[in-house]
Amino acid sequence: MTLLEFNAKEIRDAVNNANIAVKAIIKYSLSRIFSVSKHSYKSHYLFEEEFVQKNWKLLDTKTYSAEAIIFSHGNEAKNMYFIEKGKVKLISKENKHIKVLNAGESFGEIALIRGRKRYNSAISVGHITLKVIKRAMISKLIGNENPLVQLVLISLAKKLEIINGIRSIDHHNKLQQEGLLI
Repeated sequence: MTLLEFNAKEIRDAVNNANIAVKAIIKYSLSRIFSVSKHSYKSHYLFEEEFVQKNWKLLDTKTYSAEAIIFSHGNEAKNMYFIEKGKVKLISKENKHIKVLNAGESFGEIALIRGRKRYNSAISVGHITLKVIKRAMISKLIGNENPLVQLVLISLAKKLEIINGIRSIDHHNKLQQEGLLI
C-alpha cells in the first residue's frame, strides 16, 4: 500500500484559486459536514451572487407543486438545483428525513460530482421554484480545475454522503424516542 502525502498549503491555494462556483460548493459542503450554519449562508450567497445570478439566463427554471418529487433515490444524477423560492426536503432511501433546505440553498451536487445515482429523494415542501444547473455545466467547471481541487470535491462529496446517512439515522431515532414515529 502506498500512502500519498499532500501539502496543505498547496491544497488551500488551489481551492482559493478555483472557480467561484467550485469554491462555493466546497465551502458549502464543508459547512454541511460540520453543521456550521453561518458559513453555509455566506458561501451560498457567494454561489448565488457569483454563479447563479451571472448565469441566470443559461439556467432552466422549474416549478413544482406541493409534495412533488424532484428526484428519487436511484435516479441518474443529471442536474443540481438552486432553490429560488420555497423549501425542499431530502429523504433517505429508507424514507427517513435528512434535512429541509430553504431558498438560497442548493442540492443534488453529491451524486452529480461523484457520477453516481441519487442516494436520496428530494421532495418539494409547498410550491417551489428551482434553477436547474445541468451536469455539463458543472462537469466543465470541475474539469477545468486543478487536480487537487477535483480531489477535494470528490472527497467532500463522499464525506457528505456518509454524514447524510448518519444524520438520517440519528434524526429517525430521535423522532422515535419522542414518540413522533411508530
